[in-house]
Amino acid sequence: MTDPKLTTALNGVLQQTVSRPGGVPGVVAMATDRNANFYEGAAGVRRLGGDDPLATDSVFAIFSTTKALTGTCIMQLVEEGKINLSDNAGIYVPELDALRVLDGFDANGQPRTRAPRRKITINDLMLHTSGLGYEFFSHDDLKYRSAKNIPTVMSCSFESVRTVLLHEPGERWTYGASVDWLGRIVEQQRGRRLGEVMKARVFDPLGMVEIKFGLTESMKARRVTRSPDP
Repeated sequence: MTDPKLTTALNGVLQQTVSRPGGVPGVVAMATDRNANFYEGAAGVRRLGGDDPLATDSVFAIFSTTKALTGTCIMQLVEEGKINLSDNAGIYVPELDALRVLDGFDANGQPRTRAPRRKITINDLMLHTSGLGYEFFSHDDLKYRSAKNIPTVMSCSFESVRTVLLHEPGERWTYGASVDWLGRIVEQQRGRRLGEVMKARVFDPLGMVEIKFGLTESMKARRVTRSPDP
């Protein structure tokens, strides 16, 4: 049951968040208990530099939140006994075993690489300990991509994740493209595209009707964007 005083207080928090110096352009917040949402609110604008108000049904790009969704699909495979976290991931996606460890650059700026001391496991991919990174977090990754003409991960292409390992598998934690490879394992095991698997095994069972890899016309009309133009 909605508490008017709580709603007023939380609306004030959201409004302060977007109106204070250095605040965010917009924010949507919800609170729920075991029965239902007891608060839903939004403040700010839907388009950066525009004046379209943000709403609780505005559509956001969730970016790295897709990693949690992919991890769910992987753990479903583990629960079904189809894969094990300790498995070498290259069993399912052989292209992964072709990746090498970066061992510096020569005087001409060309990368030196070597084979990893062990194979990358599914658990390495789950824990971001595979050695894979992102070019916008790593100068070395960016330099390697530039030298080898590998596209940015923002291209959303398979070639963009066939890059280099910044360190030995299991050596340390590095945030990067590991989960993209988990998505390939899901596709290999299910025989379907990742979006189709998520719809059938996550979205539909949970009643998530407005979450997709591609936008419907309705979703496009409510999309949150950095551009003030439609």
